[in-house]
Amino acid sequence: MQLHKMITVFIASALLPLSACFADIVIDFDDQPVAGPVATTNGDVYSSLGILFASGDIPDVVNLGDVITLSNRTEQFSIISNTSPRSVPNFAGAEGLGLRDTLMTFSQRATSVSLDLDANFGEPADTVRLLGLQATGTMNSFRVLAITEVLDNVFSRVTINSTSSTFDAAIFQVTTETEGFDNLAVTSVPEPSSVMGIATCAAIVAIGRRRRSARRKHGEPGDEPKSRCCTF
Repeated sequence: MQLHKMITVFIASALLPLSACFADIVIDFDDQPVAGPVATTNGDVYSSLGILFASGDIPDVVNLGDVITLSNRTEQFSIISNTSPRSVPNFAGAEGLGLRDTLMTFSQRATSVSLDLDANFGEPADTVRLLGLQATGTMNSFRVLAITEVLDNVFSRVTINSTSSTFDAAIFQVTTETEGFDNLAVTSVPEPSSVMGIATCAAIVAIGRRRRSARRKHGEPGDEPKSRCCTF
């Protein structure tokens, strides 16, 4: 194999894990076994995807820029299996823990978070919020960077997007009765080291292509197109 081909194969292999930094993380909770309608699940069950879950309570009144505290925190959340998931069979929430709100902490800062609301249409619409948060450095304390508030059963999906600062965490907040969510999607920001790695690899590939083009232009041996012999 020629050297430039070997370099190209090597770079492509190196880029595969880095490219995952740009992909959405999507969790539908359907991979988790549920013995009964509600199962208490450890918050690190999706840690390999870069998301930790916890349950707790925050104040019902929340404004942009507020510093809020998650009280009664437990490193657990619920996987729920009934007639309300958007993707069968499961969805998630804090049901069964005596708590209402679900915290999601990201290993890489996020630019966008969205989720589906549960599909229980036989009840009055309830106010739910999705909050984009910045860590303050104090345990369970966060600054609110983004808020989207909707009525459950009126809207099916809720989304927050970063306008200036990225999110360290997000909270799915329930202001009345317990509600759940499904099909969580998080778009993360690649770490600076990953960005540098991708830029370096791209530069190496570009240099290799330029050199190959120059050799072809000057007719250096080893790059001439192979002729085909025809038999008449």
